[in-house]
Amino acid sequence: MSIASLAPANSKKTRATAINSFTTFLAAESMTLEATHQLIDGDMTGKVLRIILDKYAYSLATSAEKVRATNTCLAYYDNVKNWLVDKYRLQGALVKSQLQKILSGLGMYCSNREEVGDEKKAPLCSKQDLEAMVSLLYSTAATESEYLDAALVVMMWYLYGRSSDAETVEKSQLSILPGGVLFLRFKRVKTALLQGISLFKDPTNFLTCPLQALAVALVMQKAPSQRMFPQFIAKKHRSDDIDDVQELTLIELLEVDDDQPSMEESEAPSTKRAVPGAQAYVNRLLVRVKKLADLRSIRMTPDLTSHSF
Repeated sequence: MSIASLAPANSKKTRATAINSFTTFLAAESMTLEATHQLIDGDMTGKVLRIILDKYAYSLATSAEKVRATNTCLAYYDNVKNWLVDKYRLQGALVKSQLQKILSGLGMYCSNREEVGDEKKAPLCSKQDLEAMVSLLYSTAATESEYLDAALVVMMWYLYGRSSDAETVEKSQLSILPGGVLFLRFKRVKTALLQGISLFKDPTNFLTCPLQALAVALVMQKAPSQRMFPQFIAKKHRSDDIDDVQELTLIELLEVDDDQPSMEESEAPSTKRAVPGAQAYVNRLLVRVKKLADLRSIRMTPDLTSHSF
């Protein structure tokens, strides 16, 4: 085990996706990753590293096949830059300021692109949309998961903005400040930035009240859990690899899905089920709510996604 193994799963996935994008870029330039490593390693001035990353940033900004969001472009470049600088510390130190300047230029270009309307952005979720979602989920709830989902969208609207940030929030991050103010500390997954916010009662509507949402999330959990939103915890089976079991806490082990037969009872070897990430989970939730809204002729902003919060 190394310190890299402590990185959040979403951070590792973002890094891997960025490297795949970089590999695709190299293939389009008739180069391979191995040849790129040899070129950078053979240049002690850092010039090759700067040229390659400069060209990669340009390809991200001007890609005609797929217009990427500003945050995606910046995240891809930053992850690839950090990955290469970690591998080639000498070259990276020599051109550090130039690489940062490329990042600033990429951000400036993407911002200008947004202003002229070249970038497709997710529609914003209004407070009226939020009220309609919660009302639909409450009125059609058949299990505790609908109440937990309603709490999730409320907290995302007020605090997170990214579904991945809600995935790792734990109850221990809630505290009560002097004066009875509820305070939540949480960490942004992509930026690793620690943030805190005070939560207050919505004076006009209980459906969109963050305190109400938190209370519902806590009351409707059917088993003890460290997580604020246990619907994100991967459902594992007893037949999973022992390494997976070692990574789980006792409470998470208690939340293992026991619907399937144990290893001794099963004749055929079981396979792991793919567990959707937070973004996919929220997108499916929004599709389900949209269908309910259509059935009841309730107007909502069309094409809402996990990026709408």
